[in-house]
Amino acid sequence: MKTLLISSNPTTYTGCVHIIPFALASWRTESEEYAKDIMWTNLIRLFPKVQSMNFNRENINDTKNVMTMSKNLHLHFGRFDFSFEATPQLHKYYIHNWRPRIDMNLPRTVTFKWYDQRYDLPSPELLEVHATIARIFHTSGVAENIEKALQDLEEEQCGLSKDGITDISSMLAATTIGVLGSRVDNV
Repeated sequence: MKTLLISSNPTTYTGCVHIIPFALASWRTESEEYAKDIMWTNLIRLFPKVQSMNFNRENINDTKNVMTMSKNLHLHFGRFDFSFEATPQLHKYYIHNWRPRIDMNLPRTVTFKWYDQRYDLPSPELLEVHATIARIFHTSGVAENIEKALQDLEEEQCGLSKDGITDISSMLAATTIGVLGSRVDNV
């Protein structure tokens, strides 16, 4: 006779999520490094708190820049589909769902708590940077351009249509936001 174990609790796979993306601290070519330098320059220029807290690509894996979340939510967080908006209470955040048509099953608020005080909680300053970028993306319409560019890339196996109809200018405009007009030597 076989015994079948049935869990009443669903399994959720979780992973480490960077608030400021890990990809900003890695590159394969000199041109990628140059592009990342420009991105860091803009990040520091637009968000002086990043520099004042001495946060840079060398400490991208610091615990103040990471949190654990489900794989599904990680994808949505990375696409700025939701953000954490500060409340008057320290480490308590409203969750702003920027894509209400997508049911992410998010609570209205979340409070980060220490389970091991050797590790920092997610930085309020870095969460504010993420939330500000999400707000800009969604209120300016850039998020829709990026979403369309990503869908175009998924639909075309190589990323570009063989008949030449791929709108490259929109794809480039969506992926270079905040990069133009920067000076790399400010990093």
